[in-house]
Order: sequence, then C-alpha cells, then structure tokens
Amino acid sequence: MNALLYIICFAGDTAPGVHACRFDTETGTLTLDGTVGAFAIDQASGALRYLNRRPARGKVPCYVDVSAEGRFVFVANFSSGTLGVLPLAPVCFVFVPPK
Repeated sequence: MNALLYIICFAGDTAPGVHACRFDTETGTLTLDGTVGAFAIDQASGALRYLNRRPARGKVPCYVDVSAEGRFVFVANFSSGTLGVLPLAPVCFVFVPPK
C-alpha cells in the first residue's frame, strides 16, 4: 500500500520545510513526491491544516515562494532544474484546480 507521508525538517535555524513523500508499506521504499502542498495555519494553536496539493512541474521541489501580489507560487525543482509557476485562488491561497 502507498501512503502519503509529510516530513517536516529544518534547513537552518529558521528555515522550516514540508516535504511530501510516498511510503510503500510493503517494500519500505520512500519516494519524494514532486508536489507542493497548501496549508492553513490556525492562528490560535499554530496547527497546520492541509488544504490541497498540485504537481510542482518538475522533479524534487526544493524552494517555494509566493509572488508579491499573492497570485502565484514559484517552485524551484532541484533534479529537473526547472521552475514551476502555480496559480493561487484569489482569496485563500489554495491552489487553483487544474483545467
């Protein structure tokens, strides 16, 4: 069975990262998923609530940033050397569903 697994790590003192992986429970294989996830932050508790995810448009996403006006997410992909540009919904920073 394949399970979606999120790994949270820190690339430095103040640079947290969330990585989506696929874990095969039969073989024990862990595969980095080429996706970017959107999360809501509960202002009272700080807890993350998963909203949705979209393909990163490349392999091994390693850096994510939101455009100044909040309309797009830019994803740098390490293995493929590509840049993905994903549209955001206008109000809630959820990825726009693909057409």
